[in-house]
Amino acid sequence: MIVLDTHIWFWWAQGTSELTNELAGCISQYEDSGLIISAISLLEVSRATALGGMPLPLGVDEWLSLASSYPGVQVAEFDSCHSCRGLSTTWKFSQRPC
Repeated sequence: MIVLDTHIWFWWAQGTSELTNELAGCISQYEDSGLIISAISLLEVSRATALGGMPLPLGVDEWLSLASSYPGVQVAEFDSCHSCRGLSTTWKFSQRPC
């Protein structure tokens, strides 16, 4: 099992050249045991797309549905406990999440 960062998931699902052969090979090793993406990644892609930072070949709803249903992909839930912990950090959040 491996957790994919938002950009790695995006590049992998898009088949873009930003994803190195080494990373693509690593991902393919884990397809059978699980590729985890955070539910927050769906929000990040939606927001980045709306701001023009992640152009998609499909509508955002359709792309998210397809990309989150690829073989091995599992979406990890994001609940109120995660939100509370995130708000208690001292991180400075960017206006552009991706």
